[in-house]
Amino acid sequence: MGGLRGEGGVLFRFWGGGVVVCLNGNLGVGKSTLARAIIRGVLGDIAVPSPTFTLVQTYDTADTPIWHMDWYRLQSPQEVFELGIEDAFINAISLIEWAENASEYIPETALQIDFNGTGDSRTVTITPHTDHHTDMVAHIGNITL
Repeated sequence: MGGLRGEGGVLFRFWGGGVVVCLNGNLGVGKSTLARAIIRGVLGDIAVPSPTFTLVQTYDTADTPIWHMDWYRLQSPQEVFELGIEDAFINAISLIEWAENASEYIPETALQIDFNGTGDSRTVTITPHTDHHTDMVAHIGNITL
């Protein structure tokens, strides 16, 4: 997945505040790798720790903050409100791993990125729910892992 950093920067250019991106798939399929590629594609070679234990890491950019969330360890779906998702969903780009653990709070317009497969054989499917997302998918084509 070494080539993803450039792809991450391309994806970011299509987004602004209020974009919610759900990164779906089993453990080890590349959700965190893509989130890191997006963040590093915008901010350069910075440390991007996993939010597995903190549940959220935030990053300030020149344009729009990025919230990288990992909902794997949620005890209940309502915990997402303690993270401040209302603000993130309005003002930030939200990258959410394990969004299915509180799916009832995900906006219907969220971009779904599904990872499937294991080892060296993986596919990524992007499901757009807005015209803007559809244009983005058409522009970038397929992400190669």
